[in-house]
Amino acid sequence: MKFLKLLFAATLLLFVSCDLDDGNDNPINNNSIAGTWNLVSVEFDGNATTTVQNIPIVTSFDSVSKDENFDCVFEEGPETVSCSGSYTSVLTIRVPSLDDIVEETQVQAPSGSTTYQISGNELVLGNNIFQPDIVDLIEGAQNISFRENKITILNITSQTLVLEITTEGSFDVEGTPSIFNFNSTISFEKAN
Repeated sequence: MKFLKLLFAATLLLFVSCDLDDGNDNPINNNSIAGTWNLVSVEFDGNATTTVQNIPIVTSFDSVSKDENFDCVFEEGPETVSCSGSYTSVLTIRVPSLDDIVEETQVQAPSGSTTYQISGNELVLGNNIFQPDIVDLIEGAQNISFRENKITILNITSQTLVLEITTEGSFDVEGTPSIFNFNSTISFEKAN
């Protein structure tokens, strides 16, 4: 359970640890994303499946953000992105035959920056400098693997940026393997 709470609080952190390429007929250029973007909302849902004594246990979850005081700055020449601030994630976890668990976690921006580029409608980020922060958050988890972490630009205008992150992976806790997947929608508005 601790894994779910902390993994999903780290959703926004995942958006800075992706490296994908996709061809798109409606390309977006790097200049269109340059500037400071204030976080409006983070929403995600997904599930984790753990098999205990050959019985799969599926836990579902969803989260919404509140108290957003978080921004990301996309610089030009060289193209780098860095984020600062925090927001609160309100996470609801659903385990079969148990009452829903609702927890609030404050999510801090990662330190440092990484390079970025836009390829088609995909936001491609340079390296995994934030990966150690995520690993530190997952208490007791070992062999953490992100099989897919795809960032798609759903909408970008002069004032709005909406990203969708699709994430799949696996981890072990005390030798018990689990798989997870979730989808996040992160909305920003351009700072004045």
